[in-house]
Order: sequence, then structure tokens, then C-alpha cells
Amino acid sequence: MTTQPSTQNGTHNGTHNKATLSFPSDTELVVSRDFAYPPELVWRASTTPEIVKQWWGIAPREQFVVCEIDLQVGGQWRYVFRDADGNEDGFSGRFAEIEAPHRTVQTERYEQMAGTEHTVTVTYTDNGEGGTRLTTHHQYPSQEMRDGHVASGMEYGMNITFDHLDDVLPTL
Repeated sequence: MTTQPSTQNGTHNGTHNKATLSFPSDTELVVSRDFAYPPELVWRASTTPEIVKQWWGIAPREQFVVCEIDLQVGGQWRYVFRDADGNEDGFSGRFAEIEAPHRTVQTERYEQMAGTEHTVTVTYTDNGEGGTRLTTHHQYPSQEMRDGHVASGMEYGMNITFDHLDDVLPTL
């Protein structure tokens, strides 16, 4: 297994808090980051559309036009962003397992690119310091898909998104 600290450091309250990426196999990616708030709160922030709209995504010039989360087994989720030129980017999937407030298993796909669906297991665990370790375990159908996702700039965007979540959590 290869583990790499994120190359893009997020900052929050003057401290560096960055995601860690690891590659347990040729078709897997695991991303972990700690938050200073309990798992129940991070879960709520991640599964409530009104809250997700406050932190998910990276570009301030994008408008969050769809944020749907049907949090039940077989339920779908979908996020759509529109940029200043009217172009839309959509992400969606379906929940396969839900163990509130600790774990989901879901599919994820980038709607503008065929064949990008993969499985993501998200866990919200106590980090031993009163906070949460948020871990996403991505299982791809191929190494090429995994490597393409990593090369797309997802690490940069993920760290910005996690910084936004860090900013929203104290307001809940």
C-alpha cells in the first residue's frame, strides 16, 4: 500500500489539516481527513441537502443548482453545479448501504463522462480526540479509472471542499 499526504494543504484556524491519500491496490483509493467535531455532526453535514449546499464544491463562481439526497437504501443522490457560462457539471449515485450515523456505501459517477461509476464507502469514526475521521474508500473497475480520477484534480478540489466543511461545522 502506498500512502501519500495530500499535496494541497488545507488550512483552518491557522493549522494545517490535510487529507491523506492511500492506494491499497491498483483499483482502490482511500482518502482520510480528521475534523474537530463528533461523527454525528459530520454525518448530518454530509447527508442534509441544505447543509451540503453550504460546503460541497470548490468554485465560488459556480451555482449549486441541484442537491438531492434520498438517504435510504436504493435512494439516489445528485449534485449539479452551473458555472458563469451556463455549463453544468453533475455528480450522482445510489445508496447501497446506510448505517447512520457511521457509514454509507454508494455509487458515484461524473455525469458528463460515461463509464465513471465506481463504489464509495464513507465512514465517520471517532478519531479518539472527540472529533471525526472521515474516510472515503473508492473502489474502481480499473486502474485507469482510478488514476484518471486522481489526475483530474480531485485531490485539490477535495481539500478545498473539506476546508469548506471545516468552516460550516462550527455553525451547526
